[in-house]
Amino acid sequence: MEEQVLTVKASPERVYAFFSRPEQLSQAMASIEHCELLPGGKVRWVLEEKVD
Repeated sequence: MEEQVLTVKASPERVYAFFSRPEQLSQAMASIEHCELLPGGKVRWVLEEKVD
């Protein structure tokens, strides 16, 4: 498994708000196969790695 680092120029609150809304996240990241909301406000993401 390869680890990647992403730098985001936004406040932690804004980043959390974005990543807490699966419908926005799946539109922004093509590798997301699906997202689901879990109890307690958590989100499960399933990603598909695309290899060219």
